Formats: sequence, structure tokens, C-alpha cells
Amino acid sequence: MGFFENIRQAAVNAWASLTGNIDKIIICILEIALIIIAAHIIRRIVVLIIDRALKRKIAKRPDSLTSKKFNTFNALIKNISRYVILFLEVTAILSVLGLGTTVTSLLTTAGIGGLAIGLGAQSLIGDAANGFFLLLDDEFAVGDYVEICDIKGTVISLTARTTRLR
Repeated sequence: MGFFENIRQAAVNAWASLTGNIDKIIICILEIALIIIAAHIIRRIVVLIIDRALKRKIAKRPDSLTSKKFNTFNALIKNISRYVILFLEVTAILSVLGLGTTVTSLLTTAGIGGLAIGLGAQSLIGDAANGFFLLLDDEFAVGDYVEICDIKGTVISLTARTTRLR
């Protein structure tokens, strides 16, 4: 009987503690909801800005971006912005929950991890950046006949990382 009495007393104490802090819990839930809503609104605004900027570029030079390039840029920039906003959203939520030291550790780990990945994947990042600028500068497009070093052919596909020739 003592065991069940201890469990009942622990439940009563937990409930009293919970009801005593209910105002703090409600404020915390409201802050998290506001952060999620704000992040969603910011995400939508960023997507609209990206779409308008790319459409404006197409309107100025209709031949500068093919639909494949437009879709590539659009997806690439939207994904980057989505992940940045998501990271900021998660850190803000962790901060609201009172995990300030966890947020600091998370930021430190992300910085060190980003540096390690950057050093480890230099060639991949360099190739992707070069490909991105090839697409942006409109050096060549799908269907063009090109000569790259000793290789000649018609471009059959073009991404930020690879160019395929036939």
C-alpha cells in the first residue's frame, strides 16, 4: 500500500506543480506558436521575392534563362533560404524553451561542422559554385555545340554540378 500511496502523492505533487506554472506554460506555447507562424510568413515572403526577382530577370532578357535554368535557380535558392529559416526557427524555439546553452552548443557545432564539411568537400563545393556561375552567366545552354578542353559535343543536360555532352 505504501508504494501506491507514493505514486499517488507524486502525481498530486506533479499536478500541483503543473497548475502552479500553467501561466508560464501557456506563454511558452504562445511564443513557440508565434515563432512558427512568423517563420512560415517569412518563408512565404522570401519565396515571393525570389520568384519576382527571377521573373524580372527573364522579362529583361527572355533568352537568358531557359525553363530548366529557371527551375534550377528557383529550387536552389528556395532550398537554401528554407534551410536557413528552419535553422533560425529551431534555435529560436530552443531558446524559448530555456535551452540557451543548448542553442550556443548547437551554433558552435554547426559552425565547426560547416567548416569541416567545407574543408572536406572543397572540390564538390568549388564545382557546384562554378556550375552555378556557368548557369547564371549563361555561358552555354542545352543544345549548344561546345568544345571543353579536348572534348567536343552537344550539351544534352546542364546542372550546377555537371555538364553532359553527346
